[in-house]
Amino acid sequence: MNREDLRKILRGKCVTDEACEAAIDEILNLHSVMPRELTAENGSKGLMMGEFKEHYEVCDEDGNYHTESLYVSWTNIKEMHKKLVAYHEA
Repeated sequence: MNREDLRKILRGKCVTDEACEAAIDEILNLHSVMPRELTAENGSKGLMMGEFKEHYEVCDEDGNYHTESLYVSWTNIKEMHKKLVAYHEA
């Protein structure tokens, strides 16, 4: 969402054009506009898949410890995003 999109949304809801521009500045400076859901269609899946790993320590059969990594699943990424959206909408 950009400045022009916000103008369309706020059109007729502000007392003055200056008040609308000030509101738009505040929105753009303080907030990030993101989709409510992450999908392949909005480009999120391609962007996020393979970006996040969880690291954990494993002890092998010889008693040696080493770190392994596991990619965070697409399902878990979507669930985390849903939780963030819900929190910031409340």
